[in-house]
Amino acid sequence: MEKYGHGYGGWPASFPGGPPGYPGIPQQPPGGGGSFFTPVSFAHVSSSSYPPQQTIKRGNQTDGCGELWSAVANTPYGTIPGKAKDGTCWYPYGGKEHVTKDFSWITCVRPVEMVWNGGCVPPQAIQCGFQTDGCGYLYAAIAETKWGRIPGKAKDDTCWYSYGGREHHTKDFHWLVMC
Repeated sequence: MEKYGHGYGGWPASFPGGPPGYPGIPQQPPGGGGSFFTPVSFAHVSSSSYPPQQTIKRGNQTDGCGELWSAVANTPYGTIPGKAKDGTCWYPYGGKEHVTKDFSWITCVRPVEMVWNGGCVPPQAIQCGFQTDGCGYLYAAIAETKWGRIPGKAKDDTCWYSYGGREHHTKDFHWLVMC
């Protein structure tokens, strides 16, 4: 499985489709003396449809789909967090549920907990996406829905997730946060 290097602030050092010139990836800390390490990385699905160890799995659809993993889709609209299973990623964008085979699993070497949405991004939230339509940076989240816990994207106090061919939004969600 291809691994991308570790970056800073949730972004890997080299991630296809990531925002060009992202300012949050310094090569070393201010003042020099080493390099940053973030426990979050991305594993492209190219070599296996099964998620690697330490992939974040907090989703579960109750319609028979079962367990879901957090992933980042490489799209014409940027890198968008979504849900994945069996080599397929579904992501919310523009009111619709989109499907792709071009995505990366989100992995973390540290424990990850779900933090209830309190109206703003909590410290250590996993920033893993960037929409090119002006929305900007996005975070991994788990929506609480009538269809179960569904991985999606979050910004400010809202989570968007895909289900049944549509993009849905809610304020009833958890941020994925590194412990």
